[in-house]
Amino acid sequence: MDRQDINPRMFDILTNAFIDPDEDCHFIVDTGASAFVAINRYALQMDLPGLIHNAGKTLVVNMMMVAGNTMVETIANLEAMAKQMPPEVEIVVWINHHFGRVEDERGRGFEQMEVYDKYRHRIAGIVHLPAWTFTDPKTFGEDVQKMMTLGLTFEEVKASGEFGIIEKSRLHRVRLAIYEQLDAVFG
Repeated sequence: MDRQDINPRMFDILTNAFIDPDEDCHFIVDTGASAFVAINRYALQMDLPGLIHNAGKTLVVNMMMVAGNTMVETIANLEAMAKQMPPEVEIVVWINHHFGRVEDERGRGFEQMEVYDKYRHRIAGIVHLPAWTFTDPKTFGEDVQKMMTLGLTFEEVKASGEFGIIEKSRLHRVRLAIYEQLDAVFG
């Protein structure tokens, strides 16, 4: 990022790696809310979805749904992706109850909301983050936070001396709960 915009030349380097036929791996670009609009604008201007599709690869957009003050924004971002991205782009919605239950003003969960009904044909799958990472903040929650703060993957936690056996066991359970849902989405 260069202030409010991405530096397109830097993102070009990353984009070239996405579409390189010799690259047979997964890429994750975590934009965060502050970079969402800029990166989305770049992706659409450069026809990144088309380039990736034509390279024989799949672009998966992961959209976080959260409660609280940012729920309206996350719903608007989902709507923008569903409208702007071509059909070959897969959208996966992650339900994150960290800031409270993801429910509308009538107490309906995401799958009962109008936004889901309107765009369900665009949603490849829904992943519910395990509630106990938030309901048990002193155990599961602290372990997940520590893993994220250290910038580790679940696989890297296994070899890390920063975590004890019980911590690793809890994180393994979190991983299983998430991966089981991802397996259902991507088979």
